[in-house]
Amino acid sequence: MKDRKQIELEKAVEKAHQTLDFKYDLGLPGGIEMADREVSRAIKELTDYLKTRRGSEKAVRQNKRNAALELLKIAKMVMAETSLDGMSKPRAMRKVNEVLSRHTKGFFTDNSWLPVNAIWKDLTAEGIDWTLENTRYDHNQDQVPTSKTWKFKVDFINDRGRPTTMYGVVIASGNGSVENPLGSYDLVAYCN
Repeated sequence: MKDRKQIELEKAVEKAHQTLDFKYDLGLPGGIEMADREVSRAIKELTDYLKTRRGSEKAVRQNKRNAALELLKIAKMVMAETSLDGMSKPRAMRKVNEVLSRHTKGFFTDNSWLPVNAIWKDLTAEGIDWTLENTRYDHNQDQVPTSKTWKFKVDFINDRGRPTTMYGVVIASGNGSVENPLGSYDLVAYCN
């Protein structure tokens, strides 16, 4: 059961979180660092109090872990607001696939993956939090590259307030000459 001091300390932690959110929204870098220190101080004060009150290291570790997870959750929500936040996963997937489909029609002959770079720019312009996971070339038996694959992920907070990750792929399949299969290529891109 919580006593008055514990309730006051928990309110101090909550107020410090709110101050951090407010200063982040205003874009005050020095203020954010100061507010972050205040959050850390408030959490330390609460855990120190709980340590003396309960005398249990396990309870203190659990409270620190819960406070850290709560802080991480708030920081992610504050720092990574995307245009997908608050959407269901199917709706967010549809939005990402709409962006991808804008750049995958036709055959391409450039040497610098212009439509692929346009996909990344368009995802960013739409406010979608994406991260490139890896890329790779596939080769034929003569070790000539025949396709290139980009794998990426999209992070957002779903309509139930839970962090959600979707994974996507962009594949450039060569349809050029035997000597240079990627001299002309077709794109396929999707997110699931």
